[in-house]
Amino acid sequence: GINAEYMGGRTEVAPGTTTVLGIGPGRIEKVDKVTGHLRPLPDRAQKLDRENQKLRERVEQLYRELGVAKAKIRKIVENHSSVQSHVRG
Repeated sequence: GINAEYMGGRTEVAPGTTTVLGIGPGRIEKVDKVTGHLRPLPDRAQKLDRENQKLRERVEQLYRELGVAKAKIRKIVENHSSVQSHVRG
C-alpha cells in the first residue's frame, strides 16, 4: 500500500500559501487512486514568459505608434514652416 505520515497539525503556513505534497514511491495504479483526480499546478515560469511576451509585443506596438505620431508632427511642422516662409516672402 501507500504509506502516509501525519504531522499532527504542527505545521502552519499562511492562508493561500501553495504547498507541496510528495506521494510515492508506489505503483502507478495505487498512486493514481490517490492523485488521479488532481490536476497539476500551472508552471509559473511559463505563465511569466507568456506575460512578458505580451508586454514586449505591446512595447513594440507603442513604438510603432510613436513613430507614426512623430512623422505626423514633423509633417505639421514642415507645413507650418512652409506657410510661414510663403507669408514672409
